[in-house]
Amino acid sequence: MNRPLVALDTPTLYYRSYHALPDSITNSAGMPVNAVRGVLDTVAALVTAVGTPRVVAAMDADWRPAFRTAVAPEYKAQRVKDEQAGTEMPEDLAVQLPLLNELLAAAGIPIAEVPGTEADDVIASITAQTSDSVIVVSSDRDLLALLRPDRDVAIMRPRKGGEWETLRLPELQELYGVAEGSQYRQLAALRGDPADGLAGVPGIGEKTAAKLLGGYGTLEDLFAAAGAGAEGHGLSEKRRTALLHARDAVERNHRVMTCLEDLEVADFIAAAGSQADTAQVAALAAEHSVERSAQHLLSALEAVR
Repeated sequence: MNRPLVALDTPTLYYRSYHALPDSITNSAGMPVNAVRGVLDTVAALVTAVGTPRVVAAMDADWRPAFRTAVAPEYKAQRVKDEQAGTEMPEDLAVQLPLLNELLAAAGIPIAEVPGTEADDVIASITAQTSDSVIVVSSDRDLLALLRPDRDVAIMRPRKGGEWETLRLPELQELYGVAEGSQYRQLAALRGDPADGLAGVPGIGEKTAAKLLGGYGTLEDLFAAAGAGAEGHGLSEKRRTALLHARDAVERNHRVMTCLEDLEVADFIAAAGSQADTAQVAALAAEHSVERSAQHLLSALEAVR
């Protein structure tokens, strides 16, 4: 049996490292390498913790894909910093990504990127297309929808102090009051996601959304109940009115939050766990002053082979 496959939501990791480590960490040319160093150290620690060299680094080929903004033009619109380039990424982070990609690929970690899609879509396709256990590393709550009874998936979320929280299917009920991932996505559609510019139903937060879905089962059934004047499971007149008024927005949220599962990811899965090109890693690391972190990653990968 194959050991678990680790699917990295790499943007989560490089943004976290970029903000956690000082920009005074640079290479000899003065280019910041704080995010690179942080990601290499984080992946090394993860590999050691889970005991597998089978790692895939999912990337955003497009952080605001056209198929999502066509449904909800407001999707992440408030995060655009450069209207002409259409990006949210600080320049001193953007310049680090080519190096990060080169180092990860040279270490035997395939860069999983599909044109026109986000890292979430790549990860969802990987979990849908492998029978192996998958450990998804991400702080993105949308990926909790991947926790399903028919798949062996865990979500590892970063916490303060270098700690990690691992969530599996049973924890969804305890933490969010829903039984499985598809119901969590419906909860999220009701709640909305301000970070992504998606408005939910006024007056309905996570707990109320979970109670309503627990009572009525699905969004479709919930809206039918609201339209029929039902009163159980916390469905007051005020909430019925709010739900029906926001129905179109909730349905758009649900479509936008649904990740693609049919992308061509077989090659990424097959390449996970490849042998590192240690000479290439060493050369890149020396050129960019990240030798310790690069060696940390190589040693961690070799130790679990």
